[in-house]
Amino acid sequence: TEPDGSSRWTITDAGREAYEQATESKRELFDSMRRSLVVFSKVFDAGPLESVAERLISWQEGRSDFRTLGPLFMDLHDVLWELPSLSPEQEAQARSVLEKAIADLNELRTSFAAD
Repeated sequence: TEPDGSSRWTITDAGREAYEQATESKRELFDSMRRSLVVFSKVFDAGPLESVAERLISWQEGRSDFRTLGPLFMDLHDVLWELPSLSPEQEAQARSVLEKAIADLNELRTSFAAD
């Protein structure tokens, strides 16, 4: 216990090993999902899915921020897939949300480029 009453935690060797195994399992799962997207896109002639899968793998390999941003991207993917069939009005609402996110990210990208 620290003087301020808080506790200091350290990871044990067993905890470190469990974390490494979980990280490897997550990588294998991600690779499997990517391969599944590619197969799905070929079977159902959904070319854009193959493009998404290839972008994800190149981003995973080349970006250090993938660990925090990649799961958010996958959460977005999951939410989109879990939406029920949308009425035209609901589809317009969902489209508006996604377009706003794209605009916000583009604004962020532009501000980073200006720095």
